[in-house]
Amino acid sequence: MEPWRAILDGLPDNARVVLRCPTGDAFAELLLACADRRLVAVPLRARVPDTEVARVAAAVGASALVDGPPRASRVSLLDGEPDHPDAAGLAFLVHTPGAGRCVMLGRDEVAGNAARTAALHGFSPVRQHATALPLHHVTALVMSLVGTRLTDAPLVLTEKFDPVTFFAAVEAKGAQTASLVPAQLREVVRAGVHWPDCLEYVITSGAPLSRELAADFAARYGPRLRQAYGLTEAVNLSTTMPLLDAAGFREQYVRHQGPVGVPLPGTELRLEDGEVWLRAPELMRGYWGAPEVNPVTPDGWLRTGDRGELRDGFLVLHGRSAELIERGGQRLHPADVEGEWREAGLSGEFAAVAVPEPALGHEVALVGAVAGLREVCRTARVRPAVFSSSGFLAAENGQPLREAMARGLTVRRESALRYEELLDHACRAARAILASPVRPECARARHVYREALALTAAHSPPRQALPGTRTAAHDALDALVAAWPDVAEGAPFEEWRRVPGDWPMSVYAEYAAEVVIASGRTRGRVLDAGPDDLDSGPGPEMFDTIVATNTVHRAADKEMSLRRLRDMLTDGGRLVLAEGTSPTAGATPWALDLLFAAVDGWWDRGGLRSRWEWLHLLREAGFREPGYAALHAGHHDLGGVVWATK
Repeated sequence: MEPWRAILDGLPDNARVVLRCPTGDAFAELLLACADRRLVAVPLRARVPDTEVARVAAAVGASALVDGPPRASRVSLLDGEPDHPDAAGLAFLVHTPGAGRCVMLGRDEVAGNAARTAALHGFSPVRQHATALPLHHVTALVMSLVGTRLTDAPLVLTEKFDPVTFFAAVEAKGAQTASLVPAQLREVVRAGVHWPDCLEYVITSGAPLSRELAADFAARYGPRLRQAYGLTEAVNLSTTMPLLDAAGFREQYVRHQGPVGVPLPGTELRLEDGEVWLRAPELMRGYWGAPEVNPVTPDGWLRTGDRGELRDGFLVLHGRSAELIERGGQRLHPADVEGEWREAGLSGEFAAVAVPEPALGHEVALVGAVAGLREVCRTARVRPAVFSSSGFLAAENGQPLREAMARGLTVRRESALRYEELLDHACRAARAILASPVRPECARARHVYREALALTAAHSPPRQALPGTRTAAHDALDALVAAWPDVAEGAPFEEWRRVPGDWPMSVYAEYAAEVVIASGRTRGRVLDAGPDDLDSGPGPEMFDTIVATNTVHRAADKEMSLRRLRDMLTDGGRLVLAEGTSPTAGATPWALDLLFAAVDGWWDRGGLRSRWEWLHLLREAGFREPGYAALHAGHHDLGGVVWATK
């Protein structure tokens, strides 16, 4: 006999039992045994850490812990409060890792929703259902486990999800329906497994279904997919799509972001300022131990926190309200931004993430895919100000963990007015050079002349200079104009030596420091490097971390410029590079390219390297996990900070 049976038999009604078990038939039997004994099951992920198990058990006042495979589990009696008043009539306490709370689901509410979803999909003794969702997931608990129990429908489970094994089990048992999350669907499509003749369709929920995945699925298996939507707080699924024909599937799922359907019979739906509200016979009873936190209104509406709209009568979701990106008066939905990026050519796993920015409220970060990034930045309406190829995080159901991904990212903007004034001054200097009767003879002077032409062609006529905004960069540009007739190899510009320590040059070292602090990249050896050092200098095996700028390293006081970074970095870590040039094709030239063309050898390299060149060089040099944090001044892209990992 399983070791847990004697322990459970001795517990009083409503005692909480924490279960850390792998999914499978034995776990299903254990959960149903808890229900039969009127115990409150608290199912956790099989790999949840011991510290979290202990925390949850203490929080819910558990009387027992079943740990490990049910047929060989370790069972411990705990000193919980079996007669806690909030436990009366509960079936499950479902742990939500993101919020760190347990949702109270009553027996009557679970049975009611399970019966409605089972009826929708026709569960019966001769109509089997399969799921690859783990049994701590609310949809697996309510629809799959309880729904099949109520209707005497056989349930097909596998302990670990593998597309081949799962679909073989579906075919062997003759299941007509199955439930998978989009992350599992992606594995099915990639594996190209044989579709069982008995399987009518798959129900998918728990995370957004991308248009790309929907198209790939339909191309291989046809339109045999129904997307659904639900929350733990709503006891399970609240809306489901009908089964569409091929034309309808293409229209709803491929041409547009896929909808999640219409409400179940008996469920009401309304939109309040774009937020989805639900009212149903079955809703949660609250959060255990947190009566002050209740998303259900006094008249019974659950405020889901999800944003949505109706399209052709179907609910379409646009992400969580808490994930809404408020950028300079724009309200951007992450799912919409991600859809636009896919259309622009981005592929693979990625997420749009909100990063706080004081001037705009938020800026947009892209975490994940690399392929197609440059095209996205060239053509997309919303372009990422921060990019990190590493750090993509998702829940087991594939739902992106955007808040967690945003940690460690930072973004910075400079004054648009201040930069425009410098650009205007550079444009005036360029016009003075072009108006001069002197024509270039040496290669350096010819390059300065070309930069002057480019600057005046791309920039509107300069404004009147603003008072109090003059910097060393202005002085250096004036010195260039004064020395124009004598521009040649080795032409001296003493003012240039003050530029790297002055705005805007010092911004890049400051920004690099912000990136290091925010991301926790506080390990690494500083190597003061110039822009060519990845071409001819030490290879990646020679250093762990570079902290450098394309401008500061030319300054006489470079040690002072990098001191903050040196103080915080130790051996091992990341590569951080700062740059100072507009990286987008066709953009207004960097205000000081005219000066770079004339001094210190910049003229023969065509100005500073763009972030795309840096990313390419880093990959060629053997670095991985590249990323960048852009620097903007109004609509001007001023480069930013680039990093990678050895």
